[in-house]
Amino acid sequence: MRSKNAGPFWLTIDIMFDDAEAYRRARDAEIVNVVNHDTALAIKVSFPRPQSSGSRHDSDVYGGQQYAPLLGLEVPG
Repeated sequence: MRSKNAGPFWLTIDIMFDDAEAYRRARDAEIVNVVNHDTALAIKVSFPRPQSSGSRHDSDVYGGQQYAPLLGLEVPG
């Protein structure tokens, strides 16, 4: 899993899997429109930033720390 800027107003989170079944469960459980990469077993989620990159209220200019709260999530079986 990694996060990064997708421009100054958007963040992207890439979620990569090492197990095809876990990937399919996560892909099929989505409730928002995301980009699925079946061959790579990866899901890309982009969403608006709460603050623009580099603004005085922004805590992560590069967007590289935004995935951390998701690390503890489990893919439902």
